[in-house]
Parts: sequence; structure tokens; C-alpha cells
Amino acid sequence: MRGATAYVTLEPCAKRSNGAPSCADLLIQAGIARVVIAASDPHPFASGTGVERLRAAGVSVEAGLFAEEARAQNAGFFARWRE
Repeated sequence: MRGATAYVTLEPCAKRSNGAPSCADLLIQAGIARVVIAASDPHPFASGTGVERLRAAGVSVEAGLFAEEARAQNAGFFARWRE
């Protein structure tokens, strides 16, 4: 996976409540070079944190590709956490 591009519908988490490695950390550990994110995480404690962690580790991040489709696909989640 080193050097690969990951395409995700929602911004990878930067912290998990159960103490397990975050999605952002797992992507970094896997050696992912680029992450394309459809929609940012609207949760007030998470928004932008995953992107910051990825970029700090040297991962290229692009966001917004198919954002509306991702919001529709995850409508319940976004309804709970309005941006």
C-alpha cells in the first residue's frame, strides 16, 4: 500500500474513543501517499483534525470531490452534526 491513494467518503478520524488507532493513523502507518476525501467531518470535535494529522505526516490531501454525493450517502450522520 505504500505510495497508494485512498479515496474515502468522510474525513478520516484523528482520535477514537476506544483507544484504538485512528483512521488517520492507520493510513499513515500503511504508507498512503495521498488521501482524497469527499466530505469533511462535521463533528465539532473532529472537523479538520484528521486532515491536519495526515498533512503533518506528509500525506497529500484533497477534499470536496463528490461532496454532495457523500452527504447524501451519509445523510443520517450529517443530520446529527450540521456543519
